[in-house]
Amino acid sequence: MLIVGAGPIGLLHLLAARVRDPEGIIVSEPSDARRAQAFEWGADRVIDPTREDLAEALEDGADVIIVAAPAADAQAEALKLARAGGRINFFGGLPKDRSEVPLDTNLIHYKELVVTGTTASTNEDCRAALDLVTTGAVDAKRIISTRRPLTEAAAAFDDARSGGALKVVIEAVSSRRPALGGGAWGAYPADGPQRNRRGRWALCSVHHPRTSTPSPPRLPTR
Repeated sequence: MLIVGAGPIGLLHLLAARVRDPEGIIVSEPSDARRAQAFEWGADRVIDPTREDLAEALEDGADVIIVAAPAADAQAEALKLARAGGRINFFGGLPKDRSEVPLDTNLIHYKELVVTGTTASTNEDCRAALDLVTTGAVDAKRIISTRRPLTEAAAAFDDARSGGALKVVIEAVSSRRPALGGGAWGAYPADGPQRNRRGRWALCSVHHPRTSTPSPPRLPTR
């Protein structure tokens, strides 16, 4: 199996692929730091495509190729790298103004390749993904590299733009009760809705940093 790109999506594909225990997973990524991360997370081999020949590394080709990077050249090359009867998924979309890619369709025809794209998900897909996470088969928390409070939102966007972070989470709520002078809506403890200073009910779902599941809002009873 070949995964092209070791960004957040490529690494998530790596974690999901490990669940199926394939014969081998190769990750192609030009960034030294991302290659090291992919190897730490379970890749059997990591390759710098700017220095190594992927075709030579794969020898007889790959049964499954996931292009998890918005790279036109990688999409075209995937057809050459796939083994006869192989499956290719273009997971990374291209910019709208540069989305046309010359492909050797004879490779699809004569090698009987299956080429697919991915966007959105069915309910069944969502259930399967949720099962992977809730059972611990895939540790999705590893994709979050940085957490910042809402007061540091600007810095969080800088982290995301830097290219060094994976997923950046802005924690917009607090587990502490706000002062009485707060607005009509606030972040309350997870003991259900509270009456604000105007006597109205405020329904809040509070995420506690120490837990992974937000508490569901509760409707008041009379």
